[in-house]
Amino acid sequence: MGYGWIAQEQAEKIQAFYRKTLNVYLNYHRPCGYATEFVDRKGKTRKRYDAYLTPYEKLKRLPQAEQYLRPGVTLAELERIARSHSDTEYALLVHQEKVKLFRSFAPRATVPCGSHLHAHLRMRKDLGSRVLRYSDCGRRSSGGDPRRQGA
Repeated sequence: MGYGWIAQEQAEKIQAFYRKTLNVYLNYHRPCGYATEFVDRKGKTRKRYDAYLTPYEKLKRLPQAEQYLRPGVTLAELERIARSHSDTEYALLVHQEKVKLFRSFAPRATVPCGSHLHAHLRMRKDLGSRVLRYSDCGRRSSGGDPRRQGA
């Protein structure tokens, strides 16, 4: 989300974004590195990150994973959440919701436009073969590398 001052009345919107969108992405679609500790030849304990899984995938691998769930929550329910979107689709959804959030409380000029992380994302309009490109500003772009236009 970044650093900076926000008005107190915007805190609820940000919390709702975290709860409804970002936490789902972090738990079901974004892998984390899990370390295995070992002792090297000099006797020093080292960590090797050889397993990259989402927190949900790590939970499923635990023996008797159901015992760690809240009452009323099942692994089948969590699996349904994980399978509802692909990782890439959900990353795009998080981005769209984040832009919408920032636009809801920031003057238009302060919302980043065309940054290297967000410019010209490919997004599926429907499940068919038609693919549209959108820039961070929500305008249709012609595609291609924006740095090369006019060159």
